[in-house]
Amino acid sequence: SEVHLERRALRSRPHDERAELVAMLRELGMTAETAEIATDEIHRDENQAVNFHLVREIGVDPAAKPSARVAAGSSFAMFAIGAL
Repeated sequence: SEVHLERRALRSRPHDERAELVAMLRELGMTAETAEIATDEIHRDENQAVNFHLVREIGVDPAAKPSARVAAGSSFAMFAIGAL
């Protein structure tokens, strides 16, 4: 899953992930100093860092629960298309 991949990246390439986050925060308009401080704060807790990277990099919110109705509707639509 994306969570496991991001966690592995944080553990195996912490300097790269840190630099990536600093760059993302700079793109949001933070100064270099503020981005460095914010990155240090976010990376103090691995779970917080994983969640932040997932949301910023790929738009996945690990806390969000999938909708059963959306899944059911998607399955129905795919089966209906497949039946044609």
